[in-house]
Amino acid sequence: MKSWISLFLALLLGIALGITLALSRISPSARTAEVYADRSTSTKRSEPLSKVKDETPPQGPRVAYDETTFDFGKMDTDEKGEHLFVLRNIGTKPLSLKKGTSTCKCTVGEPKKELLAPGESTEVVVNWDTKGYSNEYRQKAHIDTNDPEEPIVVFTITGKIQPNLTMIPRALLFGQILKNEEAQGQVRLYGFEDQKLEISDSWIKHGKLQNKVETRFRPLTAQELATVQEAKHGILLTVTIKPGLSRGPFGGQLMLETNYREDEPLEISISGLVGDEVSIFAPQWNESLELLSLGILRDQKEVKRTVSVLIQKPIAEIPELKIAEVVPANILHVELSEPKSVRNGSAVQANVTITIAKDAPAANYYGMTPDRQGRVVLETGNPDIGQIKIPIRFAIEK
Repeated sequence: MKSWISLFLALLLGIALGITLALSRISPSARTAEVYADRSTSTKRSEPLSKVKDETPPQGPRVAYDETTFDFGKMDTDEKGEHLFVLRNIGTKPLSLKKGTSTCKCTVGEPKKELLAPGESTEVVVNWDTKGYSNEYRQKAHIDTNDPEEPIVVFTITGKIQPNLTMIPRALLFGQILKNEEAQGQVRLYGFEDQKLEISDSWIKHGKLQNKVETRFRPLTAQELATVQEAKHGILLTVTIKPGLSRGPFGGQLMLETNYREDEPLEISISGLVGDEVSIFAPQWNESLELLSLGILRDQKEVKRTVSVLIQKPIAEIPELKIAEVVPANILHVELSEPKSVRNGSAVQANVTITIAKDAPAANYYGMTPDRQGRVVLETGNPDIGQIKIPIRFAIEK
């Protein structure tokens, strides 16, 4: 029994030894090549699957594009821009395109082709007008499609409005000025180009300011220029209104020709009001006739009016403000308030209260000439101003 077991074990040992000798005859390089061959075969099996997936066209109409956003960068004020977007149909059925809405002053044009067969493409023009915009912007325009997965294509345009030249302020409002005194205003011009900003000419376009305006220029200092970001050059413009304008409102346009905009002069609006050193305000004050009109008083009740007098002088220059004359003194009862300093000490204001009693006698001061009108006269004590006359036109019927 033991002899059979020994024989079986010897047989197994011989088989194992034979297999080992056979494998030792195979070269290592051959075994390595087989391993790499298996790996390579595995990689090649995955590539065709991805390619088949990419090359399969989507079913139905399908819109495609390379871009839907465009940055115009920096643009000058009132400049216009244009950009072409391209749309393609990568589907299996015709793709329809229609102009949609926009959220700005940009306009999206009609597609050059409104129906694209599979594989076709077309251009869509988006125009952009910077007028009315400032600083950075981001706006959208739409194209409607019959693509069930993308029924609206949204084009986005961005950029920054950076004028090559700007003015601060753009208009000069002088308010009220005295006809015998000059007045000044200033405008700063900022240039954003590399070349030096220069003003070659200036003139008044129209209005009674012609020959009444002087202009002076000087470069802005580095400190003044630094107040506006990215400004490279600047000019300080001083505008002087000469004395002698007629009383009343004035206005006009100051035109400037610069090397930045030779074909497009800059326009600065100028306006104000020329007044006398003495101004009178009252509810029934007739500005054109320069008188207080009380009308014809019938069924008389007491009449009381307050007239405000404004003198364009510091209170120290009005040493004595008092009532000098009242006509008719038996009908007009006049009171003068205490003068007070106004407008940061540059002017004096006082109120004159005029009363006609209800039992006043019949009178006629309704004429058109000063000798047939009533009046109140104030003395100022200032030789340059002298007396202030307040004509009063009225009549009393009994």
